[in-house]
Amino acid sequence: MEQQIQSVERFRHQEGARLARDHLWANRYAMWEEMNEETNKWPYDFPASIDYLHANQRGSVSGQLMVHDWYINVDALPALYAFIGLAEPGLVGSWQSETKEIGFPDRTANEFFIPDPLPGLQNYLYTNTTIHKFRQYGLWDRYTDLYPNGDLVYKIGVSDFRKDWFFAHVNRRNNDRSVSATTWQIVFDVKLVDSSGTYHLHIALASASYAHLLVWINTPSKPRPWFDSSPIGMSNAIARHGIHGLYMAFDIEFSGTQLYIGENIIYLKQASVYGPFTGLMYDYIRLEGPSTN
Repeated sequence: MEQQIQSVERFRHQEGARLARDHLWANRYAMWEEMNEETNKWPYDFPASIDYLHANQRGSVSGQLMVHDWYINVDALPALYAFIGLAEPGLVGSWQSETKEIGFPDRTANEFFIPDPLPGLQNYLYTNTTIHKFRQYGLWDRYTDLYPNGDLVYKIGVSDFRKDWFFAHVNRRNNDRSVSATTWQIVFDVKLVDSSGTYHLHIALASASYAHLLVWINTPSKPRPWFDSSPIGMSNAIARHGIHGLYMAFDIEFSGTQLYIGENIIYLKQASVYGPFTGLMYDYIRLEGPSTN
């Protein structure tokens, strides 16, 4: 992953603490025992760096997440493949106004809108199932049919990713059989902007096929995007009727000065135009704002 850093940005990176020994152990078991002892002492209290949090400054969460589904079992079962997010301290429920999300993190694009195939390309083996609907042939080509006059625009709070977010960010088919890059928009409202705070745009990809993702925050006319992934991915999930490939994730930081009170737009451009199978499959997209506490 390549992250573009502006020349005016300042950041700090804490590494360690590390424990070094000036002798070698002849007994590997003794060395292993000492390593386990040191592991139990973590986090250490001796580092003086202000960027290193001591044990009394850290928190922890433990427990079990159980799901009671009477149809499967009368007893509660452990939740498989579940994700639990921890929010910064704030008012109860404040995380709902501090985050905006499309999809959910399951490393596939299966929750998004998958179109019906063209009648002549329909595989009747998958006509009576929604689970394997993505296996139909030619679905990537349906994007141009569904968006003939403009690219996808998704409005937070209005649109539904199950109906309004195409499962693959692919190119547009032209009349001469060439393809053109496509730019999707995510439109959202912000009632309060923290101009001194840092916002995080998390973009997780379920697959990428010789793609190139460019991201702008409210300023699509600027020649240099806020984020440039460079060419990424060699997955063939789109061409092979898949729903996921090699997973990758990006964390894009930007200042609150990039946002407006009211309507804002995130622009996602898939810039590679090598062919009809070039594109991205999103796993989920989440925008996180600083805590309002």
